[in-house]
Amino acid sequence: MNIDPDPEALAETALLTAGCARALGIEPRVAMLSFSNFGSVEHPFARKVRRATELVKQQAPGLVVDGEMQLATAVDSGVRGQYFPFSDLKADANVLIFPTCNPATWPCTCSGTSPRASSWDPCSWARDSRRT
Repeated sequence: MNIDPDPEALAETALLTAGCARALGIEPRVAMLSFSNFGSVEHPFARKVRRATELVKQQAPGLVVDGEMQLATAVDSGVRGQYFPFSDLKADANVLIFPTCNPATWPCTCSGTSPRASSWDPCSWARDSRRT
């Protein structure tokens, strides 16, 4: 588990998770999450996610990925269309990359209470897949 990944590790997580989604037959639309929307806050945490997004785009140019963005922005095309029409996400994100371990645990808690939500730990899958 990486509690506070650097931009390179965050980018690798995004790429591995997108690969896992594809393996499950899901075409990934990746949102790199932050408390900032596309540079709205100048802070090292937001810059880390922005840099990770750049790395993912460089390493996988065909992957639909965008960020840094807030969760509401990632899953609401109306918000993106009204405030961020330049976003590469034209449909709502179906892969959410959290910048640290703390907020990444929130969906795990929520998924047990919502019939529409599910969570999955790509880190465990990635570790297991490297053994083969």
